[in-house]
Amino acid sequence: MDFSANFRSLGPVDIQPLQQQVAQLSEADWQCDAGRQQRFAAHRETQTLALLYDPDFRYTQPTRQPAFDRFAPELEPVLASIAQNFSTHSYLLRLLLVRLPAGGRIANHTDGGASLHFVHRLHLPVITNTDALFTVGDETRHLAAGEVWEINNCRSHGVCNGGASARVHLILDWVTPALAQQFLQQLTLARHLPA
Repeated sequence: MDFSANFRSLGPVDIQPLQQQVAQLSEADWQCDAGRQQRFAAHRETQTLALLYDPDFRYTQPTRQPAFDRFAPELEPVLASIAQNFSTHSYLLRLLLVRLPAGGRIANHTDGGASLHFVHRLHLPVITNTDALFTVGDETRHLAAGEVWEINNCRSHGVCNGGASARVHLILDWVTPALAQQFLQQLTLARHLPA
């Protein structure tokens, strides 16, 4: 979503139980689905564990992936805490655990696809190091573990993990009624434009 800043802080959440569960993931867990890395060149160096995700980027009725249940007890309080930042009719559309290995990069890119412009793109660092740096627009910062940040994904953004350990973020796409209405209006307009 495009807003007037590069980053917006939503405050801290308790991630200790989630950190412990994520730390138990094996290399096989991280390698089980390379679809996102193959589909998007900017994410080639990452590994993704999809929890709530649809390859067609639908805007309603997201698919709960099998891995979600593995993390559900640890996720419930985290999601409840984040939900307090949004209206009661808002909903979670996508939820991914994404690992960037030591020395890895996510090339600068701007999120494409209509649905990605009408969500609050949130990042929650679960495991990180001080040399993992996130750039949005002309601003670079380290996002500390347990801090929830909205990023302006309509601006160029990328990540450099210069540390000696992997960085894992929980990425959330949150939809509010106002954003859903804007998205539907854009779809309607696009269908009525001449080809």
